Amino acid sequence: MAELKIKLYHAGLADGIFKIRAKGSLAASLYWADEAGPLPGWSGFAYVPVNPTGDAEFRFDGHRAIPYGATHVFVRCISPDFQKTEEAITAIPGEYIPCRPDADRAFCRFSVMSDLHLAKKPGRIRQALRMAGSNMILLAGDEVNDGRMEQYQEFLQCIEDAAPDKIVLPIAGNHDWPVVSGRDFDGIPVPYADFQERLLRRAENMGLDIAGSGLGHWTAAVNEIDIIGLDCVTHPRRLTFSKDTEKWLDGHLSETRDAKRHIILCHAPLADHNPQRSNGEAYLSRNEYLQNMVEHYGNIIYISGHTHVSPNYEKACAEYDAGNLYLNDGSVAPTELKGRELYPEEWKDGVITELGISDDTVEITMKSAQSGMIYPRGYYRFGKHS
Repeated sequence: MAELKIKLYHAGLADGIFKIRAKGSLAASLYWADEAGPLPGWSGFAYVPVNPTGDAEFRFDGHRAIPYGATHVFVRCISPDFQKTEEAITAIPGEYIPCRPDADRAFCRFSVMSDLHLAKKPGRIRQALRMAGSNMILLAGDEVNDGRMEQYQEFLQCIEDAAPDKIVLPIAGNHDWPVVSGRDFDGIPVPYADFQERLLRRAENMGLDIAGSGLGHWTAAVNEIDIIGLDCVTHPRRLTFSKDTEKWLDGHLSETRDAKRHIILCHAPLADHNPQRSNGEAYLSRNEYLQNMVEHYGNIIYISGHTHVSPNYEKACAEYDAGNLYLNDGSVAPTELKGRELYPEEWKDGVITELGISDDTVEITMKSAQSGMIYPRGYYRFGKHS
């Protein structure tokens, strides 16, 4: 008979220890549940081996949240021959169960995608655009794979086919610039510029006010949320935070201090908030200047892509630090998993992030771009005092 014991550390959060006793089992999977069983539409949050003595343990951290509606934790154990399963369910102590708001308090919602890497087959892109749960889609770079005009034309057609009534706002990634050999980059056309301009004009025609910077950046205001599209890509596919960009961004943030929140959309993660934690290595030149600016102004949601790291990776892809929220968005292309954990194949699916912003909370829900399955390891709620 399988047994499950849980110890949680913080109300509403998944951080804690989950101990399984399942003698004769090979592995176990854990799910958020109610009295009837696993929550529909949610993936498991852990897959762990059971040792020869029948014990298994999973330690959850990273400030992931317990979903609204979850009152129990469910465990399913499988025998070594994969023919038999044992199940158990354990109630979450009442003081740790999140209290669902009486009504949806989010005043602004966005669907966020990055690293779509459209090359020749657009089916995956159309599916992701259809799966977007918001009427506004933010693209955090690498919309196409090779920076070619025909790829952008295909992407625009995907939008008209799969998201004709949705506003789509892009910023560039390194793959959005063409590959150029040699050192003479002057006069090399960059089709991305026309792609961005067409989508920004399309958004204006749909009623959104957008301002340009003259440097390739753009800003828009949605329900007192200041959105900043930061273009930090140059030839030859370098991620660069220039002095001119620094001056422009400093002026803009100073002028918009009264916004409820700022969203900075930039393809490169900041080194201090990179889920890969590459020993502090920066993707972006002058990374520290942008980091210092974010910390100086505060109240910023910084959204990046580039890493392709799955939200199911053991380390968190979202962090709240000193009044700012840092979110690395994975990729719509198949994601990357590292480490020695057990995981199902679906965890490698590309992802879409749904971002809900209210006066006191930011809710992050990351889901498969193929099936719509919600990933518990990509589910967060951050409040003003997180």
